Amino acid sequence: MLDGWRPLAQKYACSLSQLAIAWTIAQPGLTTALCGARKVANAVENAGAGALVLAPEDLARMRKDAETISPLSAV
Repeated sequence: MLDGWRPLAQKYACSLSQLAIAWTIAQPGLTTALCGARKVANAVENAGAGALVLAPEDLARMRKDAETISPLSAV
């Protein structure tokens, strides 16, 4: 799934982790994503996801991809 998201990461000029975090916080009803970091650089990178605004069609595509792994009906 993540390999399929690489073009989206390039489109938004971000890392895959930033893309995944941005997608997570864009889900209805969610306002926060808990992300681990071992180093300050990891925390700084994770925080960069907050500046990403993903297009509705990209959000929908990512949700569909994620649902192929696990149903997201509770989200």
